[in-house]
Amino acid sequence: MQLKEALFRNERIMVVTLARDQDNSTLIGLRIREVSFPDGTLIAMIRRGDEMVIPTGDTELIDGDRLTVIGRPEEISALRNRYGV
Repeated sequence: MQLKEALFRNERIMVVTLARDQDNSTLIGLRIREVSFPDGTLIAMIRRGDEMVIPTGDTELIDGDRLTVIGRPEEISALRNRYGV
């Protein structure tokens, strides 16, 4: 299987938009290094308005950020359950 096909299978990717009235609101204001996601997951990209941000450990998450998270299917499933995605 090619890398692109493996990464972008639905069970290996999650997209979540941060909002103060959602279960994910606890992430707002955290830096990436402070986020407690399971091993085997990675915040690969953040869509911030019209901007695409490649995050570093110092990137602070803000209300409205759209996170693209990739990882192993079992960890992505756990994150979906945790954040109601």
